[in-house]
Amino acid sequence: MSTMSYEMKKEILRLNHPEKVLAFFPGMNEKCAASIYGIDVEVYREIKAEFSNNAMLAADELLKDMNFVDNIKNLPFQKGDVILGFGDSITDDYQSWFELLKNILEKIHGHGIFRFVNAGWSGDTSLQLIKRFVGASNENPDWIICMVGTNDAIRNKLLPERTNISFEETTKNLDYLKELARETTNAEWIWITPPNVCPEIIDAHPITELLKNTWHTEDIRKIADYMKKGNEPVVDLWEEFGDPVNIELLMDDGLHPSIKGHKVIVRKLIQVLSK
Repeated sequence: MSTMSYEMKKEILRLNHPEKVLAFFPGMNEKCAASIYGIDVEVYREIKAEFSNNAMLAADELLKDMNFVDNIKNLPFQKGDVILGFGDSITDDYQSWFELLKNILEKIHGHGIFRFVNAGWSGDTSLQLIKRFVGASNENPDWIICMVGTNDAIRNKLLPERTNISFEETTKNLDYLKELARETTNAEWIWITPPNVCPEIIDAHPITELLKNTWHTEDIRKIADYMKKGNEPVVDLWEEFGDPVNIELLMDDGLHPSIKGHKVIVRKLIQVLSK
C-alpha cells in the first residue's frame, strides 16, 4: 500500500472501508483505518469529507430538476421506514447511489424521517450477501434495495474459462436472498441490476491487473436479465449505461460507476419507485 500513489490510495479508500468491515475488532477506529492506507488520520478525514461533500453536491444538482422532485414526492416510503442498501462496492462507495438517495430524501423531508443503512461491502458476491443477511435483517428494514452480481462475474486471467461464481449458482443465490427476506423480514425487496462495464479499460488498470481480474460484458448481462424475470421491482441499468457502455458513467478503472454514473442510478431508482 505504501508504494501506491496518493490518488490510487484515495480511489481504494473511496470503495473500501475497514472501519465497517473490521468493526468487530476492538481496536478498529479512524486512526487504525488511516494507518492501513498509510496516511495520517487528518488526511484520512479530509478525504472522507471530500467524498461526503461530492455526494451532497450531486444531490443538489439532481434536485434542480423539478420532474425529478415530483417523482420524489410519489415515493412509497413512510415516516420511520428503515431503508437498507445491500450490495458490494457500488453501494459501499462513499459517493454511491445510496448516499445520494439518503442526501436527497433528507434534503426534501429533513433528518430523522427515515433511517438509512448502507450495508454494501466492497468485494461481496451474492454468496457473501447470504452470509451477511442476518446482520442486515437485524436492522429491521422496511425496504431492501439490493444491487449485486458484478463480483459474481469476475474471471481470473490465470484461469478465465469460468466466472468467480457460476451463473447457475448466482441465480440460486439471488432466489435464496429473496426467500430469506420474505421469511425473516417484512421488507419490500427491490433489485438494481449490475451495470455494464468496459473490459478494455479494466484490463489496463493497475489494480485489476495486479489481482488478475477481468470481466466479460455478457456475464453481467445474464445476471441482470435474470433479475428482470422475477416479480420484484427492478431498476434496469443496461439502457441507462448503454451497450457499449458510456465510459463517462464509469470511474477510470472501467468498472465502478463515477459520481455521474451514480446520479444516473439514483435517478432511475426514484423513477421506478415513484410508479
